[in-house]
Amino acid sequence: MPSLIDPGRAQSSGSQFDPLGLIAVVDDDSAVRHSLALVLSVIGRDAATFGSAADFLATDTASYSRILLDYHMPRMTGLELAEHIRAEGYDTPIMLMSGGLTASIADKASLLGIWKVHAKPVDLGKIREFIEA
Repeated sequence: MPSLIDPGRAQSSGSQFDPLGLIAVVDDDSAVRHSLALVLSVIGRDAATFGSAADFLATDTASYSRILLDYHMPRMTGLELAEHIRAEGYDTPIMLMSGGLTASIADKASLLGIWKVHAKPVDLGKIREFIEA
């Protein structure tokens, strides 16, 4: 049964693109985090949630098969976090979500190899499509 995972205990699945691997949800809005975790649970996936980029970076960032990432967060934006992940050499698929999506954000995301960029609220079908890709 899918569950919300304690990120401090998340273990590497051994395959960064494991289609059934742990999904990271990084968003400073607790309601969004919990909603996304619930959606993932309904489609049979485990999620580890993080309220900030720093919380996410305190874990084994290679242990997630997909990352759902908010753009607007305090101290480090989603793009800055994605840049950090890429600089570490990880090609983990990322979906960037923003309540204020602009062409500039989308262009920068594309340069970082972010798979999907969507305005909030994100259609549940698009989340499922990204997770199952």
